[in-house]
Amino acid sequence: KDLRRESAEQRAALTRQLKPLEKAVASAETLIAQRQNDLANVRAALADNALYSEENKVRLKQTLAQEARIQSELAHAEEDWLHASARLDAARDVLTKSDTTAD
Repeated sequence: KDLRRESAEQRAALTRQLKPLEKAVASAETLIAQRQNDLANVRAALADNALYSEENKVRLKQTLAQEARIQSELAHAEEDWLHASARLDAARDVLTKSDTTAD
């Protein structure tokens, strides 16, 4: 019985560890969606031919800089998501293995 109780306690601890990992994945997914939306809006602005006229040179430069910044933020968010997902998957694997050894 002590072994079962100890195993159950380990599973409970691992389950508690999943929560912040799940939150990190969800947070990264939200940020990715926001940056994808931001990028779509900037690219829509860049599709406007009027932006390329002589009088809009400053606005064009600002919009191109904004696009580059958003692309960079999106790449970082995707990288964060990959790392968080890998950590979550690893923790779930440990939990699954402890569930099968408890049986």
